[in-house]
Amino acid sequence: MDNQTFLNELQKALIPSEYKSCLNKKVPEGHVLFKKGLYVFLGIPFDSIPKDDFNSDYARKMTKGAVFCLPMLASKGLFLLYYGKKKLWESTYDKYVVDTTGFHSVILQSIHFVDPEDGYNANMRTQWGPVKFGFCSGVIDRIGMICDKIK
Repeated sequence: MDNQTFLNELQKALIPSEYKSCLNKKVPEGHVLFKKGLYVFLGIPFDSIPKDDFNSDYARKMTKGAVFCLPMLASKGLFLLYYGKKKLWESTYDKYVVDTTGFHSVILQSIHFVDPEDGYNANMRTQWGPVKFGFCSGVIDRIGMICDKIK
């Protein structure tokens, strides 16, 4: 599946079932941004982020620029999806971290990775390992369904 088809499938699967609004015009081409209340979904091509951005600062900055975020008052929970070549991800995935506290304007709750070419699908769910909370499980399941179509 090519990247644009993958992004289209992602949007069809997540809006309006998991997220209510699509804010793609607020992010660069090849990125997707969905929002529902305090929750944000951001999909980014993996090859567009800085090489040592293990705290996902690029994604946090993009989220802050697109939606209103303030620590403790109007914080947003971010479900982050990187997509691209599995080979690039496998060499660095263990260095990426999710938030362990809620004291940020953008709280990185989950990092997910998909290779749209072969359907590889990996999720570092939360700081609690395999525990799913909130509506993350629905998002994870829908991404998995898209990946199953590719395989």
